Amino acid sequence: MNNLLTPEERKALIDQLVAHDMLEFFKVAIGEGVGDTGRIRKNIRKIYNKCDDAKLLSIKVKGE
Repeated sequence: MNNLLTPEERKALIDQLVAHDMLEFFKVAIGEGVGDTGRIRKNIRKIYNKCDDAKLLSIKVKGE
């Protein structure tokens, strides 16, 4: 894996992406039985942890 980010930068970027995805998820799921938010956050984080640094840096968050 090509390390473009420090571990701290990688964690901060993943935290930002997870927070964004959680917000988008709740916009879609509002009014329905959402379930366990911790489990949803954990599953989203697993997906981002599988990405290499270049992929993480290429993800554009809407509104930024």
